[in-house]
Amino acid sequence: MNFKEAFKRLHKKQFFEDINILKLTDDDTGWTIAHYQVFHGWKTNNPKFLEITNIKNGRTVAHLQAYRFWITENKEILKLTDEDGITVAHEQARNGWITNDKEILKLANSDNWTIAHEQVRHNWLTEDKEILKLADIHGWTVAHEQAVRGWITNDEKILRLSNIYGVSVAHLIAQKNYIFMNNSLLKLSNNEDWTVAHEIVKQTGFIFKYKKILTACVNNEGISVGTIKLGNYNDTFDDIYNNDNDSIIEIKLINKSILNYNNKMIKFYQKLDNEIRNYFKIDKICL
Repeated sequence: MNFKEAFKRLHKKQFFEDINILKLTDDDTGWTIAHYQVFHGWKTNNPKFLEITNIKNGRTVAHLQAYRFWITENKEILKLTDEDGITVAHEQARNGWITNDKEILKLANSDNWTIAHEQVRHNWLTEDKEILKLADIHGWTVAHEQAVRGWITNDEKILRLSNIYGVSVAHLIAQKNYIFMNNSLLKLSNNEDWTVAHEIVKQTGFIFKYKKILTACVNNEGISVGTIKLGNYNDTFDDIYNNDNDSIIEIKLINKSILNYNNKMIKFYQKLDNEIRNYFKIDKICL
């Protein structure tokens, strides 16, 4: 039987289990009878069938099934890759599948985008430093991916991780209104010399009263932390800094208010996170 004959029968809802027929290939597309059967709703758990590959793009039967929400825990199948390095595990992770197997979490496509990166996009979090440091070709780590979703860490080594544009994990956490008081972290800058201190002032209105932070952190447009204007502020922070003692007291009060709000929000989200975790524990017991 050749490909055309098998393809005609397939359109009459006849599925094949003979591996020799399943491997018959469309010369134009590279898709096999096995692939076309998946397109028509067929599924298999036979490893030999799952490994059948499109010779033009490397997509296996397992890739197609995973794309259609099929799941496997077979490591050898999960590691199968197409021509772009996308694994079956990537396809499963895109659909919300979760694993904590470090070997699988480290699997990366040709852009070094790992399973861990993909899982974070589906609300998975990790504190494993080795996994947090995994980076794609742009230097974007798993920690970066978590930080843009509101995750917070105080681990200085993780906070210093930067992508190829110099954007650190600390920059991203600062964008979520978190205030760092560590001078070395505040001075971390991206490729445009925009520091973590710049980001904190921009996002929260926090006023740094230490002159070395106000003046030393200058971006490539000459904007220092002390000259950032926020909202309806008419004066720059340099103006306020150089004012009298009453203004310094005002700065302390403003900062205290911001820090109190910041801490309250952190506690609120920590409490919310615990409540959600407890809910799901109860939910599982009830099931």
